This record gives sequence, C-alpha cells and structure tokens, in this order.
Amino acid sequence: MNNENFNDELSGKTALVTGGTQGTGKAIAERLAKAGAKIIITARNVPDHLPGEMHFIAADLSTPEESLAIDAMNKAYSKFSLNKIEL
Repeated sequence: MNNENFNDELSGKTALVTGGTQGTGKAIAERLAKAGAKIIITARNVPDHLPGEMHFIAADLSTPEESLAIDAMNKAYSKFSLNKIEL
C-alpha cells in the first residue's frame, strides 16, 4: 500500500464501513483511518485483527433488524464521546 499523506482531512469524523473486514471494505476502512477518521466496522464475522483504533460490531446488515441495531449503536457511541457517524 502507498504511504500517501491524507493530511488528517477527516480528523474528528467517524466513519461506518460495512463489510470492512476484508477486500474492498477493509481497504476503504484503512484509507479513511489514514485520513484521520475514527472507524467502526460492521461485518458478519469477527476479524482476526483490527488495526489502530478501529471498532468492530458484528452485524448482518441484510436483515432489517440488524440494520436498526446500527442506528441504536450510533446513538450509544454518541453518548460515550465517540462522534456521531458522519461518513
């Protein structure tokens, strides 16, 4: 992976990356983190390793019930000093 400088352009922002444990989703999460964003990853399977300060929530977003759980999680994160999900 290249070592581009993203100048913390997303510093102070929180991003939710669905399917962020492998492939394209993982690459997106890593790029957003390099730009300074706090990252929350959702996927069906727990990753072997989360780099940096990424947070993981197990969820299958193909179901309406688990999609609603993400909204509840967003409200909970806002209460505990993590930013509201913005990206």
